[in-house]
Amino acid sequence: MNISIPVGYIPLRYSEREVPLHLPVPWLYRLRLKWIYPIFSIFGQTSPLPVQNLPRYELVAWPTFIVRFRLCSGKEKMQETFIAVDAWSKTTARFERMRDVHENPEINYHLIVEPNISLDEVKQIAEYNLMQQLLRQRGMKITPDEVTSDVYQLVYTPIWACYFPRTFYSLDVRLLDGYSGEKLGPQIRSAFLNALIYQKFGS
Repeated sequence: MNISIPVGYIPLRYSEREVPLHLPVPWLYRLRLKWIYPIFSIFGQTSPLPVQNLPRYELVAWPTFIVRFRLCSGKEKMQETFIAVDAWSKTTARFERMRDVHENPEINYHLIVEPNISLDEVKQIAEYNLMQQLLRQRGMKITPDEVTSDVYQLVYTPIWACYFPRTFYSLDVRLLDGYSGEKLGPQIRSAFLNALIYQKFGS
């Protein structure tokens, strides 16, 4: 997808050595690797998965669109706020990392995920989110007289992906925000898997 807006990158704070401490694989997997897989291999029941190379950690650049809003109240009162729209899950949140965004990537990513959403849809999602916030604050804060918005930037966040076998025939993944160290939930995980499938088989 061709993006006609500036691109920025969030720095990486958690190295590959630190990731296993914050993103360990499930204990059942470790049990399988140590005892169950060798026992099953004795009886000729081997896994098609390359278990000797798992778990595997991969550094992924995850796309998020940043929409800038200018809220004007009166002639001289103007407030600027940024809303982040995830480029795959379409979840939204206030973006508080603008000062940390760099123009050039400072690390080598194993995978860069391309966004799969139009700029028009990004803007609509962000505007709806902001409207919901303003309605919740009605009566507590001054309602702006004018609201203007623009899709300000595409920002890539570093995400560590941990791949491990869920069964003898299937893989699973866990995700860690490489900037904050936060474990990412099922919604982002589902979007991540969809992005991988799309980049592998999509047109």
